[in-house]
Amino acid sequence: MASLDREYNSFSIEDLSILYISDGQEKTVNIKGLVEQIEITENIISPVITGSVLVIDTFNLGKLLRTGSCFLRMKISKSGKDDFVYEKTARIYKQEKRKSQTPNSEIYVLYFCSEEMILSEQTKVSKGYKDTYSNVAKNILNEFLNISDNECIISDTKGVKNVVIPALKPLNALFWCASRAVNSQDIPDLMFFENKNGFNFISLSDLFAQDSIPINFSAKNTALEDDKSDLFGVKSSQITKQFNLLESIKKGTYSNAILGYDMITRTFFKQNIKAEYYDKAKRLNQKPIVPSVSNKKGTFAGEAYDSKWSFVATDSQYSLSNYAKKNYPNMKQHLPEFSLAHRSSIMSFLNTKKMKMMLPGNFGLTVGMILNLQYPKRGSINEEDPLDPSFSGNHMILAVRHVIRPSQHETIIEIASDSEMDGD
Repeated sequence: MASLDREYNSFSIEDLSILYISDGQEKTVNIKGLVEQIEITENIISPVITGSVLVIDTFNLGKLLRTGSCFLRMKISKSGKDDFVYEKTARIYKQEKRKSQTPNSEIYVLYFCSEEMILSEQTKVSKGYKDTYSNVAKNILNEFLNISDNECIISDTKGVKNVVIPALKPLNALFWCASRAVNSQDIPDLMFFENKNGFNFISLSDLFAQDSIPINFSAKNTALEDDKSDLFGVKSSQITKQFNLLESIKKGTYSNAILGYDMITRTFFKQNIKAEYYDKAKRLNQKPIVPSVSNKKGTFAGEAYDSKWSFVATDSQYSLSNYAKKNYPNMKQHLPEFSLAHRSSIMSFLNTKKMKMMLPGNFGLTVGMILNLQYPKRGSINEEDPLDPSFSGNHMILAVRHVIRPSQHETIIEIASDSEMDGD
């Protein structure tokens, strides 16, 4: 293990500089020798990449940081591995935890984020569209955030919609669109996030269709086929969430209901929501995580619609009115409240079980990637069937945190799965 740590925790900081403007000219300050720790974070529920650097300052750099006008430029690579490089320029938005260390030095933390976060906070999207949600997302990324097409990954969405963005900040507008869109199979599973590859407006179905990368839990935490596979050997792991029937019922994961009031027809209604999209959508593994027995009244979890009620104001009943049938016989309404209810169920399934893992520093790991865990059984082990099916199989990366210190690089990831591999 020591030899693995020496080789795969090694890295090269090729550039770590603060960029600033002075007298109309861009200038740089090299801070490689001042930084004690770098953290870079991606999260599937965060619109941008964030991070921090711990600085021991002996050059009075604080005078450059007073107005929030500085950028952090970094390029970090693993030794001898061109495909494991991290390169980014980000805005320094906060200086915190500042205190004196010696008479000639001080220590503080600089926090950074993608520049698009700053731009988004200074802009509003108040615009109407008649287009697919994927094209709406592309327009927001291009027009409001100045993000080019080659920096985006966008899944196709189904249906041309009349969309009015209600004065939202661009990144919030992209979340808003993702929560209402359906993919080409009519499944409401769109996500929006930034990872190493760029900005993603992408469906879970497309993410689940990726090839998986095997993750090894062998005794020495190394895979012997090639050197690069050692980067995917687990150093430590912790199961942070497992199946919880009561929590899933309360969240309406298996079934729920919408109680609505139609503001046009002035009628109340109840619409039962079943987890039908979980059955028809692509899952990470073969075996669904659904109770197979009924309750004492003979009701199965997928039919217990009173598990959770959501109250909404809507116009969903308008197409059923005599006036609409007479004057607009071909009318098809876009009803986001139903998409939102189904989407909530899909996301609850994805969060059924989670694990945190620490691996040797690996910039090849990014949010949205699919990993195939070879998780060993504990206790008595059958050599013919050594894997634990409850946590083996495909999982998706929800979050990545790179922690880089002077002599060590570790990658901490959070993974989750909506299903299990076949097995006892």
